[in-house]
Amino acid sequence: MLSFDAVVVTPTTDFKLIARLNETVQTLHRQRYPELFKEYSYEPVERFFKKLLKQKAWHALVVTYTNEPIGYALFCERKYADNPFRRGFSVVHLDQLSFIREYQRQGLGTKVMAWIEEFARQHGAQQIELSYWERNVEAQGFYQKLGFSPTHRYMVKPLDSPLL
Repeated sequence: MLSFDAVVVTPTTDFKLIARLNETVQTLHRQRYPELFKEYSYEPVERFFKKLLKQKAWHALVVTYTNEPIGYALFCERKYADNPFRRGFSVVHLDQLSFIREYQRQGLGTKVMAWIEEFARQHGAQQIELSYWERNVEAQGFYQKLGFSPTHRYMVKPLDSPLL
């Protein structure tokens, strides 16, 4: 069992580190959705995070245990404008949360989510939003345990499928 005193959550702009830590979640997505996700390849992932983390609204956290990086979170601040249909509001959108396999299911995600929730409050967000892939039932259970509930469902229909 982990000693939580040795776990540290720290903001980072180290896109190279985030790119390395991304392999776990990218591999999971590839295994569950091979028709959608590419094999993990460090160089293009590094370029992606380098560009993304230069944007003011995007933030990354690195999670270390005994000074070794074991996971990360990627999130952004979003402002939805008021319009004739919906009130305007601010959110923090969680894009990715991932840990190296041997550190999963040990309470680290809850610690990171508490950090993000405090960040959201300090930055005037009214809520935290996120999405997860349907086949990721582990994520569904985790987020529900933390008090997240569905607000809408996003659906797709491949165009090579018959209409009825």
